[in-house]
Amino acid sequence: MKHFRRIPVIARLLTLMLLAGLLSAQNTVHYTATSANVKYLFATAEPVAHLKSGDILDTNTLDCFGGALRKPGDTLSMVKGDNPLSGPFFVEGAEPGDTLAVKILDLQVDGDTGVGSFSPGFGGLNGTHYTPVLEAPLPERILLPALNVRGLSAGHVGAQAANAIPTEARASIDIRLVPDQKTKAVREAVERHLTALGYFIVRDEPDLMTRLAHPRIVRVEWKAGYPGVRIAMDQPFARAVGAVVAEGLGGTPIVNLPILGGSLPLATLKDLLRTPVVIVPIVNHDNNQHAANENLRLRNLWDGIQVFAALFTRLGPAWT
Repeated sequence: MKHFRRIPVIARLLTLMLLAGLLSAQNTVHYTATSANVKYLFATAEPVAHLKSGDILDTNTLDCFGGALRKPGDTLSMVKGDNPLSGPFFVEGAEPGDTLAVKILDLQVDGDTGVGSFSPGFGGLNGTHYTPVLEAPLPERILLPALNVRGLSAGHVGAQAANAIPTEARASIDIRLVPDQKTKAVREAVERHLTALGYFIVRDEPDLMTRLAHPRIVRVEWKAGYPGVRIAMDQPFARAVGAVVAEGLGGTPIVNLPILGGSLPLATLKDLLRTPVVIVPIVNHDNNQHAANENLRLRNLWDGIQVFAALFTRLGPAWT
């Protein structure tokens, strides 16, 4: 969104006290920023205007895309650069090491449209621990079913690169299930979606006749899966685990979640043992699990030793 600003610039903090009596006599410097004169780096730019201590700067700014996106259908290819800058402005008398005090006298919106971007982990629709907004918080989102694209492959690069259209592309996906979802039903739903997109589904390498008969073919190979498991955190066993873990950590608050994303055969253990199952992760949140540089912080290791020592020695009495 574009903003209209009136800003007095003062060379030194000590002169700020003189402003109240001098506003009527202050000089106003006007500058209009446009997509043609904004900067994307100040380091090498010449000043567009000079101001003295106590002057008022009357200027405007452009939105983060320079006002290029104005209507539905406009694309990022139309954007010259991100976060255009108005200025720079030269403050006469200011020297290296000085503190500039700036007071905003007026701030107005001078446009009737706005634009925001939304991408994984970024944008005005993404919440943070400071600003929860439209989407559900992460602790809630990981409790939802999900289809994860684990990898894509098509064509060749490097030494194998060729000026030829690849004849096939591959994708590897996994699906996170929640209780009451059946693997068979989920697979059928995925295949219905592929069929609706116009694909003919095969289980083996298609022969020539199949390729000639169907312009869009997808080969689907399913591997074994298992249903999701959820435990009520207010049931006796879960409460006992939580109490022992908290005690083992000296009363440190712990997070209790009824379900976690992951590939563990908990449903099999639950069915065979006929007992509730609770997992107790000890890793740090940024451990790069199953990826390059997977790690475990030493503090988490020491805490984990305390946690499992407490579980081995105290869980029985706590549960009974």
